[in-house]
Amino acid sequence: MNNSFDSVLAQVNEHIPHVRLPAVGQWASFEEDGRCVYELVLPRETLSQDLQSNACAAPFFLLCFGYWADRFTGSNPLLRVRIEGNPPDDEKLGHHDTRARIALEVLQRGLGERLQLQGVPALEWPSELVMNAPRRKRPYNGGQGEEHHLETQICREKKWAKTAPGICGPLAPIQRQLPLGLFKGKVSASKTWTPRAGAQADLWTTSPGGESFHLFELKTSKNATVGALPQLLTYLWILHKAQLGAIAGGGEGAEAARQAKRLKGWWLAPRLHPLLMQRQDSPMRWLAPGLEPFVDLGYLAFEETAPGKFGAWAPERSLQF
Repeated sequence: MNNSFDSVLAQVNEHIPHVRLPAVGQWASFEEDGRCVYELVLPRETLSQDLQSNACAAPFFLLCFGYWADRFTGSNPLLRVRIEGNPPDDEKLGHHDTRARIALEVLQRGLGERLQLQGVPALEWPSELVMNAPRRKRPYNGGQGEEHHLETQICREKKWAKTAPGICGPLAPIQRQLPLGLFKGKVSASKTWTPRAGAQADLWTTSPGGESFHLFELKTSKNATVGALPQLLTYLWILHKAQLGAIAGGGEGAEAARQAKRLKGWWLAPRLHPLLMQRQDSPMRWLAPGLEPFVDLGYLAFEETAPGKFGAWAPERSLQF
């Protein structure tokens, strides 16, 4: 970490204790042409890591620290992400690199002039992209892990869709896991453009008439990460591209998204990472206006009666950005 960023970290820690920078890249704060600049220099290979990892999510940490420093000190920083190095030679790492660049594209669209993205050219989306489809309807039992148990409970017990916080509007029954891997021309291992394994949104549904499509990124109390932000934004951006006709294929969920007039993305969690939410305030206040023409963003809070056990909605802590 560059020592010139220490003061920013200290300012944020005064209000949000114990949060840290990812142990990757070079972080700096300086004045340039009369404006405060927060800069992150990342090696290109960072983009080949898992999208939810702290390393790959480092540009989103920069957003968070910039937002909170501005809230606490009025610094109004220009955010700059500079990527150094060459794209990976390994094909599979290249798929992850592509997905990370989609996340950076959404970040740039949301932040506009608040962000300078340097060192990587604009992402070229291939023509005739195809989305994969689920091979079968996901069961409501089996599987392991707290997040899986929450998924199945929310889908199996229909009352949770019926009693969701009012900011959602009425919901149709909630469905499990929407595949969002992308392929060039046809769904085939040799045509892969973004990662296939694990490339799926947790939960989805529509309004009863299909006017709105709702995508949910589910997190347990033990899995509140900043990486949830690029994950949700990337999936929403893929569905937005599908709405525009740039991506074909997919199953029932993808077609529902194409037919909807509005895409809505929600974090569904007992709590968010402290950098993502403080006292009903969030860095999404910077992102949401730039993305509003395309998608809506929000947070749906719930209480757990036990780890992996959905207890009740918490509408007083839920909000749309």
